This record gives sequence, C-alpha cells and structure tokens, in this order.
Amino acid sequence: MLEMQVKKKLPSFTIDLALSAGNELICLLGPSGAGKSTLLHMVAGLIEPDEGVIRVKNVSYFLKPAGARRGRQLPPYRRRVGYVFQNYALFPHLTVYQNIFFGARGSKEEIRREALYLIDLLRLQGLEQRKVTELSGGQQQRVALARALITKPDILLLDEPFSNLDELIRRKLRLDLLRVHRDFNIPILMVTHDLEEAYTLGGKIAVLDNGRILQFGTREEVFHRPQSRRVARFVGMKNIFTGRVTEVNPEKNLLKIAGNKFNVCLPYYPCQVGDQVVFGIRPEDIRLIRKGVELRKPVRDNVLNGTLVEMIPEGPGYRLFLKITPDTYDLEILVPTHVALNHQLKVGMELTVALKKSALHLLERAES
Repeated sequence: MLEMQVKKKLPSFTIDLALSAGNELICLLGPSGAGKSTLLHMVAGLIEPDEGVIRVKNVSYFLKPAGARRGRQLPPYRRRVGYVFQNYALFPHLTVYQNIFFGARGSKEEIRREALYLIDLLRLQGLEQRKVTELSGGQQQRVALARALITKPDILLLDEPFSNLDELIRRKLRLDLLRVHRDFNIPILMVTHDLEEAYTLGGKIAVLDNGRILQFGTREEVFHRPQSRRVARFVGMKNIFTGRVTEVNPEKNLLKIAGNKFNVCLPYYPCQVGDQVVFGIRPEDIRLIRKGVELRKPVRDNVLNGTLVEMIPEGPGYRLFLKITPDTYDLEILVPTHVALNHQLKVGMELTVALKKSALHLLERAES
C-alpha cells in the first residue's frame, strides 16, 4: 500500500500531487521534465519534499505537515525500497551472483535460497558466475531487477528500465515484470515514455505534467476516456474536434454534436444544448466500411466519406490519413495489415468509415 501527498518547489515548476495505490503496477507517463523521476526519488528518500506525507505499508517514510518547521524523514537505507535505474548501476567487477547477493538481508542460507529463486524467476540460469560486463543489455536488466528484489522490498521503483533495449527484448522483459508483480504482490511504480508499454503493464496509469497528475486511473479510463485535451494528445487520441451540442437524450443514451468538421452521435453525457464541447476518438476505433455492406447498429450513426491522402506502415499495420473537408486531413486511422490488403488501399481512393458511437468520448467543454 502506497500513500503519498507531497509538495516540492523546483526551479522550473512545483510538484504538487497525491497518489494512493494498493499492490498495483502503476505506470507514470508524461513528457520529459514532468516530475516522474523526481516522484521516485522522493519515495526512495533521495529527494526530500517540502511538505506532505509518504507512507508505504503503514510505515511513514516522510511526514511534514504544511507550515511545520520540521518533519520526519526516514533515511534511504531504512526504507524497504527496491530501485532499478535506467542505467542498471551494476558492479562491473562482480559476478551475476555477487551482484544479486549485494545488499541482501538475512542468513547466508536464506539469501542463497532467495538468490536461486530469483535466478530461476528471471531466466538467469547458467549466468551466475559471469561478470555483468559479459552480459547483454537484457540480461543486465534482469540482474538489476533481481538485485532490487532480493532485499524483499515493500515497494519497487523502476525508472525507464527498458528504454535502452531493442523491442524484442523489451517484450520479453515485460512478461518477466508481470511475473515479478504476480509473485511479490507489492506496489510497483514504473516511469515510461512508451504508450504500448504503459498499456500492457499498467494496472493503473498516472499522466503527469509540470509536477501534477492530470489523470490517474485504469488503462481503459486513461487511454479511452481521457479527461482533457492534454491527456488525450499524450496517450495517442489523435482525432480531437470541437463542436456544439444539438441534442441531449438520456433515455436513448444519445448526445448529438454539430462538429467543426462533421456531425456525430456520442453516448449520453450531462450537458446542455448549445454547449461548446471537445470530443475525440482513437485512431484504432475507426472502422473501414465496404460499399454495399449493411451497417450494424454500433457503427450506423457516424458514417463519413473521404479521400485517403496518405498511408504509412506502422508496426503490424498502417496509419491512414483521411480528408473529409478541404483541410490537409481530418482523421487518423489505424488498421491491421490484413485490413489494408483486403481493402486494396491506395492513396487517392475514396473511403467510407464509421466512428463507433461507444468509442467517441467527450473530453471537456470548450473555452468560449
């Protein structure tokens, strides 16, 4: 269990945030300089907040009420914190086993059993007597993770642990981390800039900017129901529009909007006819429709026609740019490769698309 509510004045901004979590894996998302790593440093005791409270498993790591002249700061060595840094911080002159063994508490036999367990859990068998300089980046990262866990921490802090690794290794390490979380059942705070990584790993996601948490919730809430334009843009909701509410019907779960580019139907949201609002939809929630195909109810309300002006290969699919108005383009769409091939997509062709009503989300009221 983690509870923290802290303030810290920095040269460029002031950190002012509250975060409470159980034994969850929490991904911290946000632009560089948002305060993500500083948050980890405060939990670890490397940076002292100006005021607030940090409590892990009912142990106060920091306590200083607002206005108080003095507070209580538990020194880092007394905090049961595991910390994996971006650069691993391993001892190059020691073997894998010696690195894992370093800093462990308990009898030698107990530590040996725990080290062997972690070596098995993190797929390090056969590497125990190698120097860490002889290992690949992925292997070094697993050693760093094992070393952080052998202390039996009450919380695990990860500062962009996979950012220097290639994609294949990162995918394997994500599975390792999920196994660690399942077996240790402790809070994990993980800083990442990778949206896919956050969506895959984060039981909860916190989006930070300028020292504040803009939104904290489940992956579905943050990625599919962002609470503001800033959050939506950061988590990849590329299609964001403004419009005016023309109909509000809670009985039919309906909200109609006359957009600045096109008209749409959304699920009901409590607002008034005439309100100026901002709404959006993720690129992967827009469907391509074949001509002559009878549309089902979920996609019947928001059908648009446009011209494909660009298509870019992206991962296992394509990112499409569709022009509906005279603008350069109006919609970004993500489709799997097999869909692109089945539709024989080419730049310049006319397309019909559907914006699924349940996937459209009202972000905020627009500034008048």
